Amino acid sequence: MQNILLPYTKELQRLENCLEGKQMQRAKQNVLKLESIHENKKKLQADLRTKLQKLNDKLSQSMIESVKNKETQLMALTNKLKKKNLRRKPRKMSVQEEIKEIKEELSAKVELIEQVPQKISQKKSSYNLRNSNYKVGRAQKFR
Repeated sequence: MQNILLPYTKELQRLENCLEGKQMQRAKQNVLKLESIHENKKKLQADLRTKLQKLNDKLSQSMIESVKNKETQLMALTNKLKKKNLRRKPRKMSVQEEIKEIKEELSAKVELIEQVPQKISQKKSSYNLRNSNYKVGRAQKFR
């Protein structure tokens, strides 16, 4: 009976070996695919790191430049402010110029004083106009 089964067992072993070979090939292919995926992942990570580093450098460089520009602008403005805040030496005036300046100040004050009565009269007239618009009613007897 064993002799009868012998060809079948040999065929069965051959088929098992064939299946194992195909499975091994698939496993090897899967390993190769995984290795290539892993290598691609490493390359992409390295590329991204370099790009990120370049962007970081560019950003820091632009920030440094903008800070320098702001500092120069600030220095220019402080210098300008210092120049404006410096007390100017009073120039020497002649007596005639001083008299002329005093007369101008007095004439300005006189004009202001003259305007005060005019403003008061304007306010009175506007007050009178407002009061004239109101009608006064007559007193009536109630029964």
